Amino acid sequence: MILSIISLVVAIAAMLISAYSVYYTKLFNRFKIRIDQATIEKDPDRPYLISFDVFNDSPRAITITGLSLRSSAKKPLPLLPDYKIDKSELRIYEDQEPFVGDILIPANESESFSYFVEQNPEDIIVTVSADQPIHHGSKHQSFVLHLFQFS
Repeated sequence: MILSIISLVVAIAAMLISAYSVYYTKLFNRFKIRIDQATIEKDPDRPYLISFDVFNDSPRAITITGLSLRSSAKKPLPLLPDYKIDKSELRIYEDQEPFVGDILIPANESESFSYFVEQNPEDIIVTVSADQPIHHGSKHQSFVLHLFQFS
C-alpha cells in the first residue's frame, strides 16, 4: 500500500516536471524583437531623418516581412523615398528606401533602418511583421517610438 502511494507520488511529480519542461522550452524558443536606438535628426538643408534598429532578441534567426510607420494619430507617416543623399555625406545611416522584400535577422543581431520624413512627429508607431509569431501569437508587433532629436 505504501509502495503504491510512493509510486503514485513519483509518477505525478514526473508528469509535472515533464509538463514544466515542455512549457519552459516553448517559452525559451519563442521569437522576440525590439526597437533600439531610435533617433530623429534634422540638418538645415535636409528633411527629418528617422533612424532605428530592429533587434532580434531570440535564440533563432527571424525573417522580417514588413515594416510600416504611422504617426501617433494612427495615420501613415509620409516618407520621402525620392529624397537622395550624397553617399559621402552619409554617416552611420545606410538605408533611406522604404522597406522592400524580406530581411533575415540572425539571433541576437539587429538591422538598421532610416527614413526621411517631411515633418517631425512627436511619436511614431512602428509595426514590424515577421514570418513567425512574435507577439502573443501574432506575426505583427507595434512599438511606440519617443524619438530623441539630434540637431
